[in-house]
Amino acid sequence: MISDTLPGTPFEMGTNVTITIIFDGKEEAEDIYNKLLTNDGAEAMPMQEAFWIPAYDKVIAQFGVTWHVSGGE
Repeated sequence: MISDTLPGTPFEMGTNVTITIIFDGKEEAEDIYNKLLTNDGAEAMPMQEAFWIPAYDKVIAQFGVTWHVSGGE
C-alpha cells in the first residue's frame, strides 16, 4: 500500500509518501525492519505487537520516506 499526505497535513519533503509492506511472518517483518534501520534509517516506532497483527513498526528510511512494516500469521 502507498498513501500520500493526509488532508490537513502540511507537506514536508519525505513525508508526502508513506509505504506499507505486510509480510506473512513476523520474522520477515523484523528482517526488513532491521535492514531499514541499518541503512541510515531512524526508528519512528519500535517493533511491537498491535491488536491486528503480531509485529508492527514504523521506520523513517534513509531518504526520509516513512515505512510501515507489519507481519504475522
